[in-house]
Amino acid sequence: MPTDRYLSACRFRRQISSTMVGPPNRLLGALLLLLAGARRITRRHGAANHRASIMRHRRTSQFPISLRGGWGMESGWMGPWVRNEAMRNVSVPSKRVAEVPSWQRYPRFKASRDMLTTAAQQLRAVASGARDARLSLWESVKGIIPKTAIEASERCMDGMRLGMGITSLALLANIQAPGSWLTRILLLRSVALVYFVAFMVAKDQNKALIGDTGLLPAKHYLSSIKDYFRNKRRKFSELLVKVPTLLWFERVFPWNKMNRNLDILAWSGMILSAFVFVRGGANVPIMAALFVLYHSINSVGQDWYSFGWESQLLETGFLAMFLVPYISTDPLPSFPSPWVVLAGMQWLMFRIMLGSGLIKMRGDSCWRTLTAMNYHYETQPVPNPLSRTYHQLPKRYHYFETLMNHVTELVLPFMMLYPNAMVRGIGGLLQIVFQAVLISSGNLSFLNWLTMIPAMACFDDKFLAPIFPKYTVDTATSLQTAYSSQQLSLPWATRQGTYAILGMILAKYSLPVIQNLMSTRQAMNQNVAPLCILGTYGAFGSVTKKRYEIIIKGTDSNSSSAPESEWREYHFKAKPGKVDRRPPLFSPYHYRLDWLMWFAAMHNSYQEASYMRDYAWFAPLLMKLLQNNKQVTGLLMENPFKEKPPKYIRADRYRYKYAPKGTKGKTWVREYENEYFPPICLSDFKSQRGSSSGDGDSSVGGVEGLESESIDD
Repeated sequence: MPTDRYLSACRFRRQISSTMVGPPNRLLGALLLLLAGARRITRRHGAANHRASIMRHRRTSQFPISLRGGWGMESGWMGPWVRNEAMRNVSVPSKRVAEVPSWQRYPRFKASRDMLTTAAQQLRAVASGARDARLSLWESVKGIIPKTAIEASERCMDGMRLGMGITSLALLANIQAPGSWLTRILLLRSVALVYFVAFMVAKDQNKALIGDTGLLPAKHYLSSIKDYFRNKRRKFSELLVKVPTLLWFERVFPWNKMNRNLDILAWSGMILSAFVFVRGGANVPIMAALFVLYHSINSVGQDWYSFGWESQLLETGFLAMFLVPYISTDPLPSFPSPWVVLAGMQWLMFRIMLGSGLIKMRGDSCWRTLTAMNYHYETQPVPNPLSRTYHQLPKRYHYFETLMNHVTELVLPFMMLYPNAMVRGIGGLLQIVFQAVLISSGNLSFLNWLTMIPAMACFDDKFLAPIFPKYTVDTATSLQTAYSSQQLSLPWATRQGTYAILGMILAKYSLPVIQNLMSTRQAMNQNVAPLCILGTYGAFGSVTKKRYEIIIKGTDSNSSSAPESEWREYHFKAKPGKVDRRPPLFSPYHYRLDWLMWFAAMHNSYQEASYMRDYAWFAPLLMKLLQNNKQVTGLLMENPFKEKPPKYIRADRYRYKYAPKGTKGKTWVREYENEYFPPICLSDFKSQRGSSSGDGDSSVGGVEGLESESIDD
């Protein structure tokens, strides 16, 4: 026959368990019983004595937390005035309290049924992500202010014990956010879309840029880095962390077949990302493979992959790995999106926007005088069909949109960190609208499309329900209900440990990011963690006031200086060239050569640009055009020498302006500025091997970049 002591313990544990819904909360309840001294239940006294001791303790216990909300409490534990819905009993002040000395009136923290029930409800509110709760500071403080030093020390010790317990348990309780099944589908499909575009760009262009006979061959770059590490006697593991790419495994990816290697990486990424986009779900191996594949391309991309959005895509893809199950590719798995991943996404969006706003205020003065947008639409890297229309708007409109840009980047990001789900969702929606406006004003690659993704982490299922089919919404709702009663399991415990490690990694590497944001010497687009998993971001810290373009010309004349020589222009797919050509619209696609041509035109001549060792690809570009290299000419819109290559080639620099409003048949007006690269023939390149091949320069530059960094970073 069970004893009274056993029955009492069972009843007590059942009541505690009834208030703890879901596997995380059941674990919290068990640990709370241990922390609160649950051994009182099993002490050798009868059930009646045990209930009497609990009631005595209720009249003197204090619980210094007050939550107002729908958790069965009105005022929380406030001294002897306690409302306990679970017990359906209201305690009133007892005369015996006055007879107890003040230093004994607040004993050390001990377990009581009411206290543990209330604590369980409090932690359940935290675990379910109920951010609508409001802490009432006055009610939390007025009933627990100690009267003596002994009382204060006792309270201090109790608070430390309780705080340590709640802090450690809240890490587990907050690890997942209910109501985020639809958010996962939206995030995964968005990440997959950007991955697909990035891999498609690599498939189309990388053979001409870094292939076997590309402008900056990857094999020369890898060879120079390998020699550098060998001379420094570095380990292969350090090399793999510093330049993470699958191309280091030469037996699988031989360097003499670089075109084939690049195609394998690009096609593999396109297939996997297309699967994730269509399926709406993925698993850890698929997302990890996408991360590794793009890292393998980005690490050998050299100048062509020197943009900030490459690291941003890798960081977003890294966080997306923790959204999905280990094996299953079900779009609606049994567990919601991890809270730490959603918080990491929101933190990423906050850093992007605030970093962009601060770099503008600390950079070019035109941002502070609200005149930046007077120039931006005309001088941005690659305009689109609407850029000219935006540029010709009244100046007062440009002042207003510059001001609104500051508000969006410096003020609105704080909405995404606000506890209230509705405020957070509106903040994310405003950022997405802002990125959509930027997409309509210029071809900024997939930067703005990628920046929308972390803003989507601000939405919960309630916010996203109108855009999903009813069946999907109903399934997500049923999964949320089933998850609340899920039992503890090994996969669940494994996920919690993984998310806790991820949270510690993000916290560790966020410290230098915060320091960078607060620094007057703010750096943008810098990686502060290995493998590009966390970095600093920013864009357009300075705005060019004039637009210059490099126009490459060729002639089939035997003399470059003959008056009768006819120079014909090469035209690119994205950058301005013909004055009567309307700028194209191709975002989120990215023409990498056209972007670097815009940067190169900022210098007066190639000699000035090459002195900075940033444009080692330009001379090889001219040489490939003299050879009519099919891969390189495939990067152009128009090759005037399709049948026979030119004998001489040169580059001139022009000043470009938008044609005045109302001008028909012309988009641009241009003026000759200066000679950028003098006329040269193929024999001149062959006789000057030092200047004809930019491969060596690019390799040395890559090694110098490694020398400037610490291997231990």
